[in-house]
Amino acid sequence: MNKEVETELKAKIKQLEIPMKIKCSALYQHLQKVYDAQSVCDNANRKIIFDFTNEHGHLLSEIADVAMGTKALTEEMLEGKEDYFSAEELAAGEHLKSAQLDSFYLNV
Repeated sequence: MNKEVETELKAKIKQLEIPMKIKCSALYQHLQKVYDAQSVCDNANRKIIFDFTNEHGHLLSEIADVAMGTKALTEEMLEGKEDYFSAEELAAGEHLKSAQLDSFYLNV
């Protein structure tokens, strides 16, 4: 929790009447536990994102290279191409031409 917010909350709780002060101080302790749990969760999420980027980040780079037309297409990359191209298109070899996709990032 932000130190400034924490200080302000504590000051407000101090000004309350006793019955309300008791309840609010108990609620404040629970709120602290929630913030601690969120911090643990945030750290775990950062680790997951870091690990994903290290392990699979190259895939995102490869997608960008294909979209920008800077990577030559291979038969392996086009596995299952028969589902998308006719026999005539495959025979002509058009499926292996690498061209930039216009406005790729805007469309994605």
